[in-house]
Amino acid sequence: MAGCQTAQEQATPTPIPTPIVAEQTLYTVQRGTVQKLLKFNARVSPIVEEELAFKAGGYVSKVHVERNQSVLAGDVIAELEMEGALNSEAQAQVALEKVQLSLEQAQQSLERQLTESKVNLEAKEIQLAKKKLQDPALDVQAAAHRVTLADAARGDAQAAYDRIAWQPGVEATRAARNLQDATINWQLAKIAYAKALEAKEAFDYDVQLLEKDLELAKLKHSYLEQGVDQNLVKAVEQAQLSLDRLQGQVAQNRILSPIDGIVTTLAVTEGRAVEAFKTVAIVADQTNLELAVQLSDAEMQNLEVEMPVTVTLATYAGRAFPAKIIEMPYPYGQGGSQSKLDKADQFTHLALNDTSIELRMGDVAACTVLLEEEKEALWLPPAAVRSFEGRNFVVVDQEGRQRRIDIKVGIVGEERIQILEGLEGGQSVIGQ
Repeated sequence: MAGCQTAQEQATPTPIPTPIVAEQTLYTVQRGTVQKLLKFNARVSPIVEEELAFKAGGYVSKVHVERNQSVLAGDVIAELEMEGALNSEAQAQVALEKVQLSLEQAQQSLERQLTESKVNLEAKEIQLAKKKLQDPALDVQAAAHRVTLADAARGDAQAAYDRIAWQPGVEATRAARNLQDATINWQLAKIAYAKALEAKEAFDYDVQLLEKDLELAKLKHSYLEQGVDQNLVKAVEQAQLSLDRLQGQVAQNRILSPIDGIVTTLAVTEGRAVEAFKTVAIVADQTNLELAVQLSDAEMQNLEVEMPVTVTLATYAGRAFPAKIIEMPYPYGQGGSQSKLDKADQFTHLALNDTSIELRMGDVAACTVLLEEEKEALWLPPAAVRSFEGRNFVVVDQEGRQRRIDIKVGIVGEERIQILEGLEGGQSVIGQ
């Protein structure tokens, strides 16, 4: 009895809900501007960016910088363990300095000797010239002339004596005395001539000695002008080559910044092994920036160099800046070559028309490129246009019945699609 219930007491069954009919959205064919835009985000990037790598593999001994640290050209970024190479480099440096010092001393000594030699050479030239001014050749000629005159006078006196030689007491005559005086004068003239010849021979001998001495001085000076001992020069060259070779080995174990900039990437840790020629750091010049983006082939097919771009930056809210494409990767631009695609620049580069706009490295810029535009065109929103197997059509309500109408479209934008054929302005279209 307790388990029994009357018909009135039984639960009322839940009614089946009425199906909800989705409300159809109607769109009106309007006339206005239709645009096809390409939008993408570019990043503010440095124009000059250097990838750094060790030229030899090994274990990292020291990392001298941190990420985002500013560096100058020539600063050491990191280095490998190379104690032996550093010791050898130091020894080679000492050896080079030693031979350089010897060469420097030899050069100084040579300069001093050259100066002394030049002074000595000039002195000997003056001495020889002064000696030649004392040439007794004229004295010899004068003495010879006097001998000739004395001999002629002696001949005349002899002839005068011979004319009276038969007379008795001729020895006491004047002619005899004249002959005696003329003979003595002739003999004296001959003696003077002999002395003049001796003086000339002595002079010539002295001149020859001075000429030989001058010749030796010239030879010595010429030898000095050839420079220092070439063995010393070669020793310095060999020491320099040895040092250069060791410095090259050390350089392979060091990474130096080639530019002034900031370390944007640092993938190296002390004590860890690294491979040769594998990028472990990137240094960028943050003072020279540009906009860069890596686009797909489909996007780049619609672009070309010098095409205008509108750019907005977060740091300049509410403002849009005109820009242009300045470089594109191969084959869309000259950013690479077909034979070196592995090294080609794969980025599209943009530049603001106003170069005074300050950019911050790492900022993102929203970029818009107007690809196509048609003013006073018929258009519908994308939700009103349907496609199937390459056929574009719309659905219209005609006396309570839906009918499909094929259309021809033109520019297809994100918000508007241009209608070229099939519809007229003011018509209503049922959305999808």
